[in-house]
Amino acid sequence: MNRIFHKISFSQYVVIIMLLLMSFFFPFFFSAYTSPFYPGFHGADSAIFMTMGRAVVQGKLLYKEIFDIKGPLIFFINALGQFIYNGRFGTFLVQVMFMTGTVLGMYKTARLFISRMKSVAAVFLSLIVMTATYERGNLTEEYCLTFIFPSLFCACRYWKEGKKFHPSIYSLIYGLSMGLLLWTRINNGATVMAITFYIYLTIVFTGNMKLFVKNLLFFQIGLLMISVPIIVLFWMQGSLKEMFYGTFTFLFSYAQAGVLARPAWKWNMALYNISPAVGFLIVTLIYSRYMNRNLGKMLGFAILITIGSLLVGMNYPHYYMILTPLFLVALSMTLEIISKKQPERKKSAIAYIFALTGIALSVYQNFSPVKAYMIRMYYDKTKPIYLGSVKDYLELAEMIPMEDRDSVWGYNINPAWYYVADILPCFKYFINQEQHLLIDPQMKQEIVDMLSEHPPKWIAKNSSDEVPFIELRDLLEQNYTLVADLSLIRLYHRIGE
Repeated sequence: MNRIFHKISFSQYVVIIMLLLMSFFFPFFFSAYTSPFYPGFHGADSAIFMTMGRAVVQGKLLYKEIFDIKGPLIFFINALGQFIYNGRFGTFLVQVMFMTGTVLGMYKTARLFISRMKSVAAVFLSLIVMTATYERGNLTEEYCLTFIFPSLFCACRYWKEGKKFHPSIYSLIYGLSMGLLLWTRINNGATVMAITFYIYLTIVFTGNMKLFVKNLLFFQIGLLMISVPIIVLFWMQGSLKEMFYGTFTFLFSYAQAGVLARPAWKWNMALYNISPAVGFLIVTLIYSRYMNRNLGKMLGFAILITIGSLLVGMNYPHYYMILTPLFLVALSMTLEIISKKQPERKKSAIAYIFALTGIALSVYQNFSPVKAYMIRMYYDKTKPIYLGSVKDYLELAEMIPMEDRDSVWGYNINPAWYYVADILPCFKYFINQEQHLLIDPQMKQEIVDMLSEHPPKWIAKNSSDEVPFIELRDLLEQNYTLVADLSLIRLYHRIGE
């Protein structure tokens, strides 16, 4: 052990410390929904995931007893956070662990192209750019970055080292990464699928089918190493069908509905969000021309496939977080082009200009420090509102006796209510029902059956003026009494219970 520490130079210690500090302070300053820097801040998907994670810790079956439309790994990740500490801080600690993996992956990938300190700078700038899409943290894309970088590192290393044969162990890593991405959110696997497909295609073109089959086999082994335990777990729990429905079937319908319902202004926003990738493509073209043909082409192909995946589905800013690995590599390529002299001065100047232009295009929309600072400004401005909502949530929860806590259901309410009040819903469809019913009307029948056969003692409903479907409206009017009507939620109690 002492020999290992003696071999590490002072500058390496400095790099390690800097990377660890970035891994901690990035979620601390920007993950507003979980960081202790923003007490009382809550909401959005983060609250859903933490509620799902808490449900797992308390023994509820995913998809069968509590439902959302992501892969099971995001819920297991949040369950780990709630197991460590039953609260936002537990999730924050898990985020720091994952961010450490992402930052180290960024650094190792950048080191394939540039020096140690330039790599640290590339990591820092990539994180700053990522704040534009981070959307207050604890989202699937954040964790998926940790799964993307091992494959991206191996693929770039393969082309940088100019190996004659693609190592099978790299394919195993591609398969493991793809398995983790598949069971978190399949859309986030576009980059890994693209680089894997490109490499395998080049192997086929060489005519070495034996090497192709071997690599494909190792990829499948890696994929199965992740997939088989998950499938067996849900099969043993008797919820395999429901898991596939939530992870794939409903998700694809959700994405399709997002495209069909996207108005012109949403398409403009989507094109704007992917526009930095034009800069990435310019860099890859220059890199392919002057530095490494296959590496440049592979990254260019990955950019196009990833962009295509982002144009399918809804249009939330955090989806574009998966462009961060491509930005990191494009930036590293640019710095490598600038640091190496080309054979001819004219060619060198052309390479510099186009590479710098590409990176400029990549960051032009991301005045990320400003956006990041606005998170704190927004928090400071709305802090009384958020703290007031927490007070309301707790006040509402106190009206429900402890013995009734297992018979509470919410309709179209802010998911933060469940989490803040420490209440788990008694029926699996517990959030976003209005939106989900438009995608799968069958959900309505399941809700009606639940309300008829096992009506909850307590129902919380969004206090806005929307009119829920007629069966629920009639049920509330006939069988429930309004107990409280706060600014965000109305609470109903079943008559006679």
